[in-house]
Amino acid sequence: MFGNWFKKKTEIKDMPLFANQAERNEVVNAVVFHSEESDIAYRDGKKWKGSRHADKYSWMRKQYDARLPRRSFTRCPFCNHAYVQKIDPYGYDGGWWYSKGDPNRTVCEHYRLIRCATNLHGNLRDAPVGGDRNFGPAVPYVIPRLLQLPNMVCVVTAMTLEAGYTFYPLVYFSQDPIAEDSLTANWAGKSYGFEVRNEFWDFELSPWVQSGQLRWCSTTSDHNTILEDANPDQFPYLDLPGHRGVQTAVRSKFWQTAALGESVTHYSGD
Repeated sequence: MFGNWFKKKTEIKDMPLFANQAERNEVVNAVVFHSEESDIAYRDGKKWKGSRHADKYSWMRKQYDARLPRRSFTRCPFCNHAYVQKIDPYGYDGGWWYSKGDPNRTVCEHYRLIRCATNLHGNLRDAPVGGDRNFGPAVPYVIPRLLQLPNMVCVVTAMTLEAGYTFYPLVYFSQDPIAEDSLTANWAGKSYGFEVRNEFWDFELSPWVQSGQLRWCSTTSDHNTILEDANPDQFPYLDLPGHRGVQTAVRSKFWQTAALGESVTHYSGD
């Protein structure tokens, strides 16, 4: 028993990254199948069958996580260190798009938090496993409240993904220590500790670019990033077309709603 478990753990560690959409889809489809079959079996009182599918689901989900590529999302404006983490570039039906996390990401000492925007360009999918997908708006934005913190700078990158999306990491850095309770939720979330923080999204980026508080990275063909020192007038993400509000997908449903006009915080128990 323990020998098989150790063998599986070793196999996961040594598995190659997904080489293409087909390889990744095969694993995601297996994750979905075993999750659904496990739920059905447990509802029917067939615990042995449910347990078997649950084990296979766990194994395939670990394989999925292990085989995702790691890419450079951005670079620090103070030390030029690359922010590198896993991503599922093949579509939001994959579980990565629920949490977008990576416990082994590479960040520098100046990193403070990461937000995101996502233009799906109409490439919608069914995401039956893993909860809500929150994409942020379709175009880049900043949170003015955060840029009022000492020496805070946001860096935006446009990552072109194999799924046909444009994914915009919006990463905040500062040379100064920043109190944790002054920050906000990562990615497109709003739950922060015991609070719900609905932040104001400012899409009028030109003033922030001119002030030097909004920088940008370009990307290379091998998924590296280059911090640009070009003239602010060359900033490439002004006035982009796309929804300037919340975008969410749950299973086969997708909807867009308006963004808030101001930052509002309240306790999650309210």
